[in-house]
Amino acid sequence: MRNLITYMRLFLLPVMLLFAGSINSQSILNDSISSTNQLNGCYKPNILVSHPFGLFISRINHNFNGAPPKVIKLNIDLGSANVWLPEVKAYRPKDPAVMEHLKLFPWHKRDSVFQAFPQNYDSSVFSADGVIKTFDINVRLPFSKSIELAVNMRSFLLTQGEMPFSILTNDELIEFFHSKIAGGEDPFARKSYGLNKANIYYQDLKGNTLQIKNGQFVIPGIQFNLFHYLKWNFLRKHQLLFNSGLHIGCNTSVYNRSLDLGASAAIQKQIKIRKKNALTFALAGSILKQKVIDINSQAAFSSSPYFFAYETMFEYRKQLEKGKFWQIGLNFYYQSAYNNEEDFDQLTPIGNRISPHWHLALTHLYRNNQNWSLISSYGNKWIWSFYLNEDFKVNNAPDIQTGIAVEIPISFKKIN
Repeated sequence: MRNLITYMRLFLLPVMLLFAGSINSQSILNDSISSTNQLNGCYKPNILVSHPFGLFISRINHNFNGAPPKVIKLNIDLGSANVWLPEVKAYRPKDPAVMEHLKLFPWHKRDSVFQAFPQNYDSSVFSADGVIKTFDINVRLPFSKSIELAVNMRSFLLTQGEMPFSILTNDELIEFFHSKIAGGEDPFARKSYGLNKANIYYQDLKGNTLQIKNGQFVIPGIQFNLFHYLKWNFLRKHQLLFNSGLHIGCNTSVYNRSLDLGASAAIQKQIKIRKKNALTFALAGSILKQKVIDINSQAAFSSSPYFFAYETMFEYRKQLEKGKFWQIGLNFYYQSAYNNEEDFDQLTPIGNRISPHWHLALTHLYRNNQNWSLISSYGNKWIWSFYLNEDFKVNNAPDIQTGIAVEIPISFKKIN
């Protein structure tokens, strides 16, 4: 309930600002924007962060398109994300009296108290290191002028992130940045554990385990997204674009073999600048119900049955010659925590305290996630995009992420 209230507050404020901007900018918008590209919404590749758990769950990539495509389109997204989470163990006493006693102490001081009690507990372990290479394929199928079906398959490869295959996301460059520019010398003790390693290990409280090793390729699932683009006169009058979506996620890995269901909505406001340029402010939100159907999954990645997500984007677009365009956008993404925040009080974290960030593998699972992305796109029929994603909460899941994407039209019969 606390996550829901927080989510609604974050979502409603930009909505009010969006409509306020619509009213104040009427005099600017009397001259409507005639360019097809300028009226087709923000351009955004798949910028969902490569969280080691999120990769196995059907998270919703919000839709900032303004209309279905005229023809079938193929989107290919390649991402590279550096993840650094040293091993942390979490102990949950089975004796309610012991659990209540431990709650009297701050979570980072419970380990010494925990050792004095009989060892009757459940435990979990989580660690992640490496550069995750994501490969997402999305096919957009237009059904009519207002209906679109998008089918997405996600996959990833765990690597050591060595040069030249991970130019911006390898360990050496990140530690060089910390040492010479910001953060200090080895602030996360990455050098103490060793650079360019690759391994993801997780054991949940029931004893189920997951391990992804260097060079292992995984296809976690496929997702079906049905979008409806509204064409109301009110929206056209105020230069607003709106779409709603229904999402069915089929998680196919042995670790999470389940079906997720979700719903989303997105609205955009566009303001013309001069003749060929435009500013767009976009807002989207979604809810995902996990494991509506569960078929013997072998790991529990989240104790929260619902994911709430919220996203805003500000884009500047310049129309070029021969129908080409260039855009640059700033995106903010917020997602509710993977685990219920209330459950954290039941746990005693224990880890190697080399740095002040020793606990992140565990504590970040009970915090809301947020990140910023800088996106730039260019093209006409073929559209190329590049993005840089950073987590300023320093959860290191991932630390930094980059990506390149291309949208390719497939010449079938056009929608009139």
